[in-house]
Amino acid sequence: MSILLRRCALLCGLMLVCAGGSPVSAQIELEWESPHLPDHPLAGRIHDANGELDWSALIERMANSRYVLIGEKHDNPDHHQIELLLIRALYQALGDSEPGSLGIVMEMLNDSQRAGLKDVTAQLAAAPGTTIDGDQLRSQLGWPESGWRWSDYGEVISWVVNQRLPLAAGNISTQQMKAVYSKGIDESFATALEARSALEDSLLEQVFDGHCGLMPEESLAPMVDIQLVKDSSMANSLAMTGTRHSVLVAGKAHIRKDSGVPQHLQRLGDDNVLTVAMIEVDTVRELASDYAAMALFDVLIFTPVANQRDYCADLEKSMHKKH
Repeated sequence: MSILLRRCALLCGLMLVCAGGSPVSAQIELEWESPHLPDHPLAGRIHDANGELDWSALIERMANSRYVLIGEKHDNPDHHQIELLLIRALYQALGDSEPGSLGIVMEMLNDSQRAGLKDVTAQLAAAPGTTIDGDQLRSQLGWPESGWRWSDYGEVISWVVNQRLPLAAGNISTQQMKAVYSKGIDESFATALEARSALEDSLLEQVFDGHCGLMPEESLAPMVDIQLVKDSSMANSLAMTGTRHSVLVAGKAHIRKDSGVPQHLQRLGDDNVLTVAMIEVDTVRELASDYAAMALFDVLIFTPVANQRDYCADLEKSMHKKH
C-alpha cells in the first residue's frame, strides 16, 4: 500500500473517531518506514500516565488544549507521517475551515524565513482556490540546502499552507544564535531570562548528556542559553498565532514539561498545554511504564527505530578529527 493510501486509510479512521465512531484498534496501523523493531509490542501504541489511549481520546485531548506540542526524533520518517496525521485530524475535529481555529508553529522554520512566509500567505489570500506546489514553496521560503531536509517537512508545510492555516517560524536564525552564543540572552526573550535560574541546571545536564559527556560542562553554558532562547522563541510564536488553538512541531527535547516550551508558556500566563512525544521503542522495555519519557510528556506515541547508529561514537570520531 502506498504512503498516501495508508495515510488516507488512517485519516478516515480518525475522522470516524472524531465524528463519534469507535476506533477499530487503539494501535496506529501504519506500514512503518523505520526498519528496526516494527513488531515491538508497543509500536503504534499511545499511552499516558494512566494507561493506553485510542485515537479518539488523543484527538479529543488535543482539541481541548490551547497548545498542542508535538515532539519528534528528527531522523525518524514515521514521526513525520504521524505529525501530518495528527494535525489533519485536529483540524477536522475543530471544524475544518472555521476561521481562526488552528495555527501551526515549526521549529524547522526560523526568524529569517518570516518574510517568505508572509509573502506566501499574501499570495494565497489574493488568489482563492489556488495552491502552491512544493518546489515553489521551498524556493519562496528560502529553504536551505543543508540542515532540515525538505523531504522530511515539505509535505507538512505544503498541506498547512495550502489549507491557508497560519504558519509561523518558531526558531531563531543563525545570526541570532551566534549573538546568543557570544553575548548571552537579550531582553527580547523575556521568558528565557525569567526561566534561566530555574532551568539551567536541568538544561546543562541535558546538553552534557546530548554531547555524550565528551565536552566539559563549563564549556556548555552558551548552549544552555541557546536552548532557552529557542524555547522562548517557540513559545512566543505559539502565543502570537492569533488562533484559538496552536500546534508546535519540534524536537522532543523542546517540548519537555520540566524544562522546555511549556515552562515558557507558563511564564506567558497559559498552562493549557498538551505535550505529545513520539518515542522509539527499544529491545529491553516492552511496557510503557518502563520508559523514563512517561514522566516528561503527557502522551507518548511509540514507533519503530529509524536507525541504530551510535551517535556518541560518531561525535567522538568527529571531535578527534578536529584535533
